[in-house]
Amino acid sequence: MECPHGKAESPATAYEVTYSYHGQELASDEFGLRYFLLHVYFRPDELASTIRSALSNSQLGRAEKASYFTVTTSRERVQQVVIDEKRSAFCDATLRDSVWTRNDPDCQERINYKTITTPSDYITVKVDPIPAP
Repeated sequence: MECPHGKAESPATAYEVTYSYHGQELASDEFGLRYFLLHVYFRPDELASTIRSALSNSQLGRAEKASYFTVTTSRERVQQVVIDEKRSAFCDATLRDSVWTRNDPDCQERINYKTITTPSDYITVKVDPIPAP
């Protein structure tokens, strides 16, 4: 199987906007950190001259620079197939030596599924520059 890869063709000028936030620990993070950074890059032609000037002004504080952008988050709703517990029947079983054994050998399991709509596990974060006046 071929793995896609990318390479830099030529360097480009960009403005980096960094947001920091606190969130829940990630299961994949062995250190259990709760502080995260989000980096967003804008080409100069994507920002109005007033925003480019503000970002270049070292005397402006973070809050003032942040006011030139809007941050929105959303969570799409997705369909998911799950076990319909009300319409399903499960048999009691015991696990011994890595083998499941039904407590009642005559018991027959019946598993039914249903489709539900739930919020996605993923959050979409959108950072937009404010429109030029």
